[in-house]
Amino acid sequence: MTNRKMIAASAFAAALTIGAGATAAEDVMIVRTGDLNVSSHAGARAALRRIEDASGQYCAPDYRTTMSVARRETIYKCKKRMTEKAVAALGAPRVTALLQTEQSFLLARR
Repeated sequence: MTNRKMIAASAFAAALTIGAGATAAEDVMIVRTGDLNVSSHAGARAALRRIEDASGQYCAPDYRTTMSVARRETIYKCKKRMTEKAVAALGAPRVTALLQTEQSFLLARR
């Protein structure tokens, strides 16, 4: 492996499949962060943004279609779970702190 860190969702949860008919190829979410300095604020922010984007693509590849409230809730929970798993796997304290700050803010708004 080169300087890139890959976060594979299947490493922490055997079969995270979303929706009917998901294949084994869809069980892996890869986020490349090797080009970032995750110990800096800017690098940590970029890493978290990449993780959140990948979680969105992993959990809701069909986001442009009309969805029920139940489907939206399922997607929200999936994105949250996958983001948390990827951040934990990355093991970068600044990225973890940014995620915790972001989640605290979101909870306070409700």
